[in-house]
Amino acid sequence: MHIRLAKPCDATALARVYLLSATRLRHYFLPKLGFRFLRKYHEVLLSERNCVAVCLEDDAGEVVAFASGSLKAEEHMAALASRKLGLLWASIPGLARKPTLLVGMRKRARPVASHELHNGYIAATGPRLEFWGAANDSSNPAEVVALLNAWLKVSAECGAKQVQFEVDDENVKVRRIHLALGAHVVRSFQTADGQPRTVMCYELSEMFRDTQSMRSGQHRSSV
Repeated sequence: MHIRLAKPCDATALARVYLLSATRLRHYFLPKLGFRFLRKYHEVLLSERNCVAVCLEDDAGEVVAFASGSLKAEEHMAALASRKLGLLWASIPGLARKPTLLVGMRKRARPVASHELHNGYIAATGPRLEFWGAANDSSNPAEVVALLNAWLKVSAECGAKQVQFEVDDENVKVRRIHLALGAHVVRSFQTADGQPRTVMCYELSEMFRDTQSMRSGQHRSSV
């Protein structure tokens, strides 16, 4: 197993991992829109200038887990808004199977369009961890946690001082891991469709002080 930065050509592999990981949770919405939508979604994400995506490969070179997000969540929200027609087109197979999903898409489009923390769907500004997961439960837990730490470190090296993210309350195991690694709760809320969710935060300036200090020193020496 080894960890590397994800590239635009990894969109298909990331969509597959997302689908296999997120479908284990009842209330995850995006997998319901199907693989074609997820692939398009990750194509958009990986094309963004401030995207941070790190993946875990097995010995055969297959991506088995990844962590992704953005140094500027507002850029990600703007990218999704600008590609909404392409994303809608990619979601047609999923909508054809279950037309009621269109209601859920409209609810989730509102916070994207407003760029606000709206009903708790998204932390919409600044650095944000969007996804961290593995394709199956047999993945080595220590390696999957190392993947998350790698993502956090890369974000810190890029200048992020803190990272926010959301966790569905039904995902108890992941919430406990984040707390054990040093994340703290920002706020709890209930989404528009009635699901309890929590905004959490990592203080990267405390977790990676050496990295931040080195970066600050390099900046001063270049002035």
